[in-house]
Amino acid sequence: MNGIGLILLALLLVIVALVVMGAGQRQQQTLRIPKGIPVYADTEKQPGPILYSHEHQLKGRPDLLLDQDGKLIPVEVKSGRTPTTPYQGHIMQLIAYCVLVEAHYAQRPAYGVIRYPERDFTIEFTEAYESQLHEILAEMRQKRRASQVHRSHRSANICAACGFYSQCDERLDTQLSLFDA
Repeated sequence: MNGIGLILLALLLVIVALVVMGAGQRQQQTLRIPKGIPVYADTEKQPGPILYSHEHQLKGRPDLLLDQDGKLIPVEVKSGRTPTTPYQGHIMQLIAYCVLVEAHYAQRPAYGVIRYPERDFTIEFTEAYESQLHEILAEMRQKRRASQVHRSHRSANICAACGFYSQCDERLDTQLSLFDA
């Protein structure tokens, strides 16, 4: 192959590489995958390994872990409606994944991402959130030892989705009466 042929071949390879990179970026934007290299994914077809923190007596599987310039970022994907601000329970779930990432990878994430269908929320992994998580975990452990645990909400939807709904004597009916409105 002569010099012009090599130049044309190199130019063709560069064009193919640019087309492939552009397609990958478009797919990432279409799927709204945050920037970064996926290093962990938990899917129905291929569950990710369970992450443990013996210190916190906690285990779980984040939906996605991204490597962004050497820093690990947990991403929690939610399929329900997109709220104006993230739900507190979702924030605590993400903070739990930050704790698990720190325990498993010996690297403290600066933040995590909650991905709703229409919007992402970046949540800083702060000492305050971590303390709040420890309080919740302690309360949960205390309630697990209790002989009776009372309902902690007034949401019929939460009740209906509970695994103890059929046995619970404090459950809320799915239809509220006029007196409850």
